[in-house]
Amino acid sequence: MWPLRGQSFYAPAVVYPVTGEMRLAHEEQFGPVIPVMVFDNDEEVVRFVVDSNFGQQLSLFGRDSERIGKFTTDFLF
Repeated sequence: MWPLRGQSFYAPAVVYPVTGEMRLAHEEQFGPVIPVMVFDNDEEVVRFVVDSNFGQQLSLFGRDSERIGKFTTDFLF
């Protein structure tokens, strides 16, 4: 299944739940790591992203496409 096993291969890792207190939430990851955070409201999401020192990647998931679409204008830097 993994033809590169035994070589320089790192399997991807999804880390859930990640909280704002964890280093993983505030430091860049160089590798196949995906931290997953859950927020209570939209303002919390915007505050976390805007306050971040890093802006290389952002993925938003949800069932309400209009609500998710609103964030595209909030995060134009």
